[in-house]
Amino acid sequence: MEKQISIIIPVNNAQESDLAVPLSSINNQIGVDLAQIEVILVDNGTYKLKQPKLLELFANIEMTYLKTNQALDWVAALQFGLGQATGTYVMFMGVNGQLNQTDILQTFLRQMKAHAGADVISPLLLEQAFSPDLQFDYKVGQNTRTVRGRLFRRGFLSEQQINFPVGVPEHAEEYFCNLVHLFANEDVAVNEIGYTKFTNRHLPAGVLAGFKRPVDPQWLTMKEQYFEKLKNLNQQTYANEFARFVVRFYSQIKQLPETAKGTMQQLMQSLVGKNALTWGYVLGFIGDLKRQDQSPKAPWNAETAQFNQYLEGFTVYLKQLGFSFNVAQN
Repeated sequence: MEKQISIIIPVNNAQESDLAVPLSSINNQIGVDLAQIEVILVDNGTYKLKQPKLLELFANIEMTYLKTNQALDWVAALQFGLGQATGTYVMFMGVNGQLNQTDILQTFLRQMKAHAGADVISPLLLEQAFSPDLQFDYKVGQNTRTVRGRLFRRGFLSEQQINFPVGVPEHAEEYFCNLVHLFANEDVAVNEIGYTKFTNRHLPAGVLAGFKRPVDPQWLTMKEQYFEKLKNLNQQTYANEFARFVVRFYSQIKQLPETAKGTMQQLMQSLVGKNALTWGYVLGFIGDLKRQDQSPKAPWNAETAQFNQYLEGFTVYLKQLGFSFNVAQN
């Protein structure tokens, strides 16, 4: 039977007992023919499952067990699983996650039929975490910055060449989701909790963790890959996104500790240098923003001199590199 949904789960050094929660949440789905669903289990860690045959207990699931020849981080494991998927849509799960309701796959299939060709289907997400006073804290809502529990049309990902980035696991979801947000024609919001991320002392928190990621050197490395990808996909979108990023970075770097600001400013300067050919457009784009947005909180109004100095620093740097440009009228 043709698969409608491929669910990809990286094992990431978990044990067979750890997999019981996510797999049982799939195995116990009602109101759906599970022959339409495939589960791809990617055993990517340094330590492999000792008895993967124990997972045959989940007899309702059509499961493919893929044991990698070398250790892969969880992002590479998701990409590996994506390459093996055959379903119309793909879903990514962590070992620290589960389908929240026993009929959620039925809901997903119903939404797929009602919104034929939708690029993304996004349910509500429930996240369990510890508060500072060691009490459980729960958050529920839409989260378009994570891949957890969302359905992505595989054909859409292929058409737009959307893959996970290399070497930046902490920021991989942001990269992936930003591209999805830019190019998806329809993201169907489902007002039901579809996926729960839970806390477990035995499982690494990094896999599809969903917590706010730091603005750090790895984040800028991710941004470099992101803009290079956009440049190849759509020049206009690339130029607009890079201009917006330059504006946002002004506020983001101010929130960093003083000890980190110098390094991040130098890395940002290097990133601007790698995108120097669009700098004239960036200045024109920001000029338009200044004319259109007169709100007192906008950085060009709240801190006019500092913001202009911030931009001028990049301009001077580019001129030292030998670049010259005219401010584009957008």
